[in-house]
Amino acid sequence: MKTFGSYVKRVRALGWPFLLTGLAFVLGIVALAQPIWMYDQTVAGGDVDRWTYGWSVVTHEQWQNGAWSGTTVTPYTSPSFADFRVRDAVGTSYGVASAYVASLFVLGLLQFLARPRKIPQTVMLIVTLASLALGITAVLYPAVAIGSAANLDLDTAISGFVGSAAVNGPGSNDYTLTWGAAAGWWLWTAATLLTGIVFAVPLLQRKPWARASPAH
Repeated sequence: MKTFGSYVKRVRALGWPFLLTGLAFVLGIVALAQPIWMYDQTVAGGDVDRWTYGWSVVTHEQWQNGAWSGTTVTPYTSPSFADFRVRDAVGTSYGVASAYVASLFVLGLLQFLARPRKIPQTVMLIVTLASLALGITAVLYPAVAIGSAANLDLDTAISGFVGSAAVNGPGSNDYTLTWGAAAGWWLWTAATLLTGIVFAVPLLQRKPWARASPAH
């Protein structure tokens, strides 16, 4: 128990900004291996087709009468892949997210080095702000770019990053489209919120109005 307590003290000694930045970095790394966007096409009777878009592949899963029937993974480099606007939007999104994760590594390194030596506060502020800006871009860019690309490449009923639409297909082949963010985007959002806390709390602590007023 004493050993566990000493371990906890060592972790706490690293400081909450470093720990939050480290957690954001881990979330960002995991997100790079997760899909960023997905859409479902559902028809009456329980038949569902789902496409999820990752960094380098699109995964197509099929369910018939509510039971899974197969999965197809298609690389973006495959001759059969034709959703080029979506590929470009998704690829750029992962590129921005990679820059964000790299900035978190740099920020965490500076926070660690700031313990034994003096790092100018201005440098820490600029690096933290840059990391936060990249995080916000990693969240906003796919929300803006992927929906419009999917409207052109996949289905004109798709509008925006998240949504659903009932589509009247040819004959009696009506279907419902549902689309939105996948795990990767949500993890980048969580990492960006953590980075925002690391950036905002020290600033608020320096403001007179952020401190409690003395009791009279």
